[in-house]
Amino acid sequence: MRSREVAFQLVSDRPNLQLSLAPGEELTGTLEIPGPPQAQKHMVRLEPLEGVNWTGQLEVEVAKDGSFHLSNIFPGKFKTVVTPIPENGFIKAVMLDNKPAADNVLDLSNGGSRIKITISPNAGQISGRVLDKDGDPLMGPCNVILQMSPALPEENGAARTSDGKYTLTGIRPGKYRLYAINILALLEMIGGGDVDETVKRFYEAGEEIEIKEGDRISKDITALSKLSEKK
Repeated sequence: MRSREVAFQLVSDRPNLQLSLAPGEELTGTLEIPGPPQAQKHMVRLEPLEGVNWTGQLEVEVAKDGSFHLSNIFPGKFKTVVTPIPENGFIKAVMLDNKPAADNVLDLSNGGSRIKITISPNAGQISGRVLDKDGDPLMGPCNVILQMSPALPEENGAARTSDGKYTLTGIRPGKYRLYAINILALLEMIGGGDVDETVKRFYEAGEEIEIKEGDRISKDITALSKLSEKK
């Protein structure tokens, strides 16, 4: 059992806080995947986004009819994960009690009872060449990164390459920053700076790109070998 979180402002008077212990929520849900029934089994998992979540059943197998049940889930925010996702598929929508969950994040701070997850088999793809500063293919180790925000790495938004070619698949629609990092220059770029600040600077150096459902984009990118000075 656990109480809900209560926000309060600390003042000179003693606050009258009521913290009542209660069991977690029971959640039922459905997973919808277009097309013929699939032989493989699917799992639904809730990943806590904030701190430690003392909770019960966070992962469950989906029944053949697409239904699932999670028990003893305490208040909090959770990322919704489905495994395995069909080839080049993505989670198109997550609904909590008939209301859309932004960025597929379930906010159970005030409870909830029913989840609906819809999969699209038509995710975006992007591929191309990684170039050096002279415009030639970069024949060396590099990472290609696709991010919606510095704090939100995309689940399928990273690829390691050494032959100057990259491919990213299973990308959900949205606006991103796309960049490649020359691994041989990585230590020099990071230096001794703050990691979060460095990640933010990588993100800001990336090229803005919008990917729509079903897009097949071909794009060459120049690998970063240095970062601009901090503003």
